[in-house]
Amino acid sequence: MTTIINTLVPLLLLIMGGQIMRRSGFLEAGFWSSAERLTYYILAPALLIRTIGGNPGGLLPVGNMVLAAYGAIAAAAGTIVLGYLVGLPRMGAPTFTSVFQGGVRFNTFIGLALADRLYGAEGVVATALVAGFMIIAINVLCVLAHALTTGQGKPSWTNLASELARNPLILSCLAGGLFARSGLSFPDWADTTLGMLSALTLPVALLCVGASLETRRFLGDMSPSLVASAVQFGLKPLTAGLIATALALPPMVSTVIVLLLATPTAPSGYILSRKMGGDHEAMASIIAFQTLVAFLTLPLTMIALGLT
Repeated sequence: MTTIINTLVPLLLLIMGGQIMRRSGFLEAGFWSSAERLTYYILAPALLIRTIGGNPGGLLPVGNMVLAAYGAIAAAAGTIVLGYLVGLPRMGAPTFTSVFQGGVRFNTFIGLALADRLYGAEGVVATALVAGFMIIAINVLCVLAHALTTGQGKPSWTNLASELARNPLILSCLAGGLFARSGLSFPDWADTTLGMLSALTLPVALLCVGASLETRRFLGDMSPSLVASAVQFGLKPLTAGLIATALALPPMVSTVIVLLLATPTAPSGYILSRKMGGDHEAMASIIAFQTLVAFLTLPLTMIALGLT
């Protein structure tokens, strides 16, 4: 429990800090849009390239690991899309995209912190490898969800392909994956530079989330938050655990996959929502809500995995 508290409390404090800074006028209003752009185009790509490019995977059962993770993501995405199509609960397209991101994304930082505390470097490598494969698929799915539901009129497949081809998160995942497959390693100067940029990603993103959070919307967005959280903390890790058991994955590998998929949704979902016309305020509410709820759900997940 101490590990979870030490991991989650700083996230909440950063969200609160962003809210206080915006309300107090400590930073000019234009700062936040610039910070979002910096995170989306520079900081998050640097993090992804370094994380994915520096972890080739070694002797890990990569195929079955990816199968377990993708199966869980597919179940989460399919459930949310089905719920939207049948109107349970009724929500507009922009809010649907926030629920979708809230149910399929995960917080890589929390997953890596838990893996490091439980298994050390071996757990970090396994978590980073799974995260790298999933981040590519998840960003493609999230871009698709926005492009197909929040666009005006009949979606243009040309525009959709262009959005995917220009998405900096997808491009950085692909670049990191190709670098990992090359067998090369980052020069010290490149690794240091990427590391310095990576360290800024989560703090800046969470400050932006806090700055956008509206108390009225937070309470009003309770229904979308609950729907997204039921998928995020229930369906997704449960499905991953069942598939991992069926594939007879090693206990360490199964555990890090389930824990990674049981973390709160990623702050990057807010940035994408802003960029692609989603309901970014609902997205901010879901991020804050899930970060709070994780204080309860992560210990329960760890108990279910036999870790406490």
